[in-house]
Amino acid sequence: HDECDPDDARIEAQAVLAELLAVLPNDTTRAPMGKVVINPGKCAACLTCVRSCPHGAMQARNWSNRMDFLDAACYQCGICVASCPGRALEHGSLPSDQMRRMLEVATRDLLGQAPIIAFACQQSAVPAASGAGRAGLVLPTEVLLIEVPCAGLVGETLILDAIEQGARKVLVLGCHHDNCRSLKGSDLTRKKAERVDRLLHQADLGEDRVQFFSLAANEPHRLAHILTQVVDSIPATVPA
Repeated sequence: HDECDPDDARIEAQAVLAELLAVLPNDTTRAPMGKVVINPGKCAACLTCVRSCPHGAMQARNWSNRMDFLDAACYQCGICVASCPGRALEHGSLPSDQMRRMLEVATRDLLGQAPIIAFACQQSAVPAASGAGRAGLVLPTEVLLIEVPCAGLVGETLILDAIEQGARKVLVLGCHHDNCRSLKGSDLTRKKAERVDRLLHQADLGEDRVQFFSLAANEPHRLAHILTQVVDSIPATVPA
């Protein structure tokens, strides 16, 4: 538009803000199912979620002990959930208690055989697994895929929960570098997986218990190759 002075720009910005406030929900603390729920009783307003969210969906409310969740900005990646040190955040469609139950069932279903748990990004690894089925590729039955919205949802706590439930190995199947829809979900989780694996090794609980692999949705053959190699490389016994 035409040139404007600072006063005109301020008036225009205020008008835009008023339009946005008119369409945003009044209560932004509790998101709809499928997004993120904040537990105010656990939240210490440490701002870790603000720093970790690549989409700007978390904001501090007037620098008080209260966080705001901006539903319209959220991509449901779960990076903030995995980063929260106080476990004050829950993913609406995949809360922590549900994930623990899934892990319990997954580790029981193999009739005593220690399973390999693979957290699979729904943007890359899950479509690759579907493509493997269509291509007639056989994925190892020792590997149990658990779909997650983004590899970024998989943090140290979730990985250790899987190990505690009896997983022989934990894999995280995320996107290639610079290909994550949430920008840094895969890169963050790769570092977390490597850190947990080092800790397990230092505790004499085995080597390569936790591994990260990157995939694209159109790489079913790569997925089959990775999983087969992982199964073939594991020892017969795993430290308890």
